[in-house]
Amino acid sequence: MPTATLLLSCRDATGIVAAVAAFVAGHGGNIIHADQHTDVEEGWFVQRVEWQLEGFDLDRDTIAGAFAPIAGEYGMQWSLRFSDERRRTAIFVSRQGHCLYDLLGRWELGELPTDVVLVVSNHEDHRTAVERVGVPFHHIGVASDTKAEAEAEARGVLAAHGVDLVVLARYMQ
Repeated sequence: MPTATLLLSCRDATGIVAAVAAFVAGHGGNIIHADQHTDVEEGWFVQRVEWQLEGFDLDRDTIAGAFAPIAGEYGMQWSLRFSDERRRTAIFVSRQGHCLYDLLGRWELGELPTDVVLVVSNHEDHRTAVERVGVPFHHIGVASDTKAEAEAEARGVLAAHGVDLVVLARYMQ
């Protein structure tokens, strides 16, 4: 059964948890997981709320618009994801490849519900294995004096491939 997950952060204020829960319950949603934390020193609040879409009276395309007034009231930064929508994933790896190979193997077997669209590495060691499974490999050499340029290149490559999620598989930079 698909679920929706709301991630949010904002200045801490009374009533945030109640407002989010009331939004979900008010539309017939059943919260199946909720975590929240307040950084008291910084006055910052973060929350993750997941609910079942079965019985929820808003369709996926209207949830964000309906939640926007609550987000605006509290000045939230937020995102909404659905469990049955696959993310475009990039894997970053350094010289040690065991984590990369485990992830690629699980992905090929269908155990990882994601679309691996790119592997980025600061070494060429794993290019052949990555390309063998049909995933583009991008090498970005990193040295202490070129780290800022390498990070900028990585951001550009991620944007060019429309990556939603980055997994660090023993990436050491």
